[in-house]
Amino acid sequence: MDFTTFVQGRRVAVVGPSRSIVGSGLGHAIDAHDLVVRLNHGWPLPEPLHADLGRRMDILYHCCNGDRPVDRVFADGGDRLRWACFEKDRDTPALLAACRRGGASTLDVTPVYAALRRRLRTYPNTGLVAIHHLLDSGAAGVAIFGMTFFREPYVAGYPGAGAAAVHWPVDGSSPTRIWKHDLAVQYRHFADLCRGEPRLAVDPVSLAVMPEVRSALAARAPG
Repeated sequence: MDFTTFVQGRRVAVVGPSRSIVGSGLGHAIDAHDLVVRLNHGWPLPEPLHADLGRRMDILYHCCNGDRPVDRVFADGGDRLRWACFEKDRDTPALLAACRRGGASTLDVTPVYAALRRRLRTYPNTGLVAIHHLLDSGAAGVAIFGMTFFREPYVAGYPGAGAAAVHWPVDGSSPTRIWKHDLAVQYRHFADLCRGEPRLAVDPVSLAVMPEVRSALAARAPG
């Protein structure tokens, strides 16, 4: 089946690596969804994080930017990956080769990155790309776990370059930009999206550090 048929009408969990998810015990809630999405270098997961981040990966969204080798994808249960959605970049050939070996289908979502870049006038993070693409593909619900748009650092040990401590201001505030990503613009866009999109949900520990998103969800019209 094609990707839209695979996703349509299903409840999807999108799992990010924000620090507040550690200790949440939300792993079972994540794995209870019809499909579980991981982002970039969010797989494989260390065993101690399974209770908080779950044990499944059905879909991977990857920007293929060369931060870390992508052949890790099929380690530790990654052989159950069904779809890898990718942006064309330097690691795309390696990801495609890994998916061929592992039997996963692939989809080029570079146009989704490009459309969001034009719309927001900044380079979108992969998590935001995944949210838009899943909604546009007909998911019945998209629940966000461990994604706080850099209101807090990533979990310890996350291997992507975005987790580097150098990005965090010494006064403890959140960064507003990393690389070509305007994080403040994307955060505001996500809050606006939550206000108008009834299929979106956000886990409670992430909401605790995103007051604008919490207010947007509270203001959403019933039904």
